[in-house]
Amino acid sequence: MSTAVDIKDKEAFQAALSSIRSDQAELARQSWALIGHVDKNPNVISLVDTDNSSQAQISDFVSKLSDDLVLYGLLRHSVTVDMTVAVKFIYVHWIGSNVPGSKKGRFGVVHGSVRAQIGDAHLTIETSSLDDLNLELITKQLEESSGVYNKVLENAKHGLPERGFTQHQVKDTKKTVQAIAVPSGPGVNANEDLMTSVKNLHSDDDPTTWVAAGFDNGDVKKPLVLLSEGTGDSDEIKNVLEDDKVIYILYRKTDVVHEVSTVKFIFIAWVGENVKPTMKGKVSTKKSAVEKLFVPHHVSMFMSSMAELSEHSIERAMSNSG
Repeated sequence: MSTAVDIKDKEAFQAALSSIRSDQAELARQSWALIGHVDKNPNVISLVDTDNSSQAQISDFVSKLSDDLVLYGLLRHSVTVDMTVAVKFIYVHWIGSNVPGSKKGRFGVVHGSVRAQIGDAHLTIETSSLDDLNLELITKQLEESSGVYNKVLENAKHGLPERGFTQHQVKDTKKTVQAIAVPSGPGVNANEDLMTSVKNLHSDDDPTTWVAAGFDNGDVKKPLVLLSEGTGDSDEIKNVLEDDKVIYILYRKTDVVHEVSTVKFIFIAWVGENVKPTMKGKVSTKKSAVEKLFVPHHVSMFMSSMAELSEHSIERAMSNSG
């Protein structure tokens, strides 16, 4: 079975997504696009419905979901961050509770291709429950983390010491909305230089504060390799980011709480705004495997623009983590 999808009426499909992402209309609006499989064929998708008007409501999108279908959505919402309206995009992978198990597997195989066609988002919701698509809940997740979810990965790999975890053990506050298990993506390998740098970063005796990695020659079939490392802060990290590249960063930052210094680790997945959709789809299937290579860390962040990376945004994510 093919893992790729074709798009029926591709022009209408792309026009709908482009209009949702466009800032030419009113900035703060609840635009949405609903995408489904044509005649329940896993390998063909099309635009089911969309609303990009100033009266659009996410609740209208939710009302069109069906328990016997696998559907996808791109939602546009806005939250106020530091007194500024920030536009956020939500990707919805809806797996109806009445979809037979055999079909869930068939649709799961093509999910990476579907995601590539829709593009990246600040928040991903994969669910079969309408409760997870409550506007208040979505807004709260975006406001609290601005596209960040908190996660403590306690099972260190490669013998790495759990630096900074002894003073304040962070609880896992990430809400799990993945109600249905779908096929996971392939594993990821990393070269020795990268893993040595990650190990050094976790050591109290090493001055390194960040490590950046990427796929060798930009090929997701190849191992992750060390791109750069440094002893500075987020401004220094920006020097290695490019808007057409996928880069993963592990950043070590000292958090002072009640005059007690605690080291925390932040994992950043950078997918530049100009990364090709096909590449976005490929790396989305490897996200979980990549993240495991950088354990332990307290906070995980997704970013696609330089404006999202700052000491303030990182500190806010750290504060939200507990």
